[in-house]
Amino acid sequence: MEIVENLALISLNETLIAQLIAFLIFFFLINRIMIRPLRETMGKREDYIQNIESEILQSSEKLEDLNQQLLEHERKVVREANSEKEDLKNQGNKQAQEIMGETKNEIDQIREENTQLLNQEISEARKYIEAESEKLAGTIMETILERGVSRG
Repeated sequence: MEIVENLALISLNETLIAQLIAFLIFFFLINRIMIRPLRETMGKREDYIQNIESEILQSSEKLEDLNQQLLEHERKVVREANSEKEDLKNQGNKQAQEIMGETKNEIDQIREENTQLLNQEISEARKYIEAESEKLAGTIMETILERGVSRG
């Protein structure tokens, strides 16, 4: 059965049907062997890329959270360090005041001891000078009067 019909440049016969069937079989096989696995691979790749993008977003959010926590921790540590610095400064000032007070007390005590020693030496020197002046006065009077003065 031969169907021959000429429509312009296309002739319709059994070979066209055979070619169409061969093309459909070829298309079916190509689809099964190449296109479907490629689509599956592309789908897997697309899923993989989406997973990576979501992981990147999650990691970025975690990084932001960690940065925020780090900044808060840094501020806290700086506040604590400043507080500790002030405490140490106050302790140092307190110790300096105590040392200055103790030193002033020691200086006052040494000054008092030196004043007592000086007064004692002055007192002894006055007694000595008084005794010497009495002797000298007696000698001068004897010399002026040219006679002995009874010492009394």
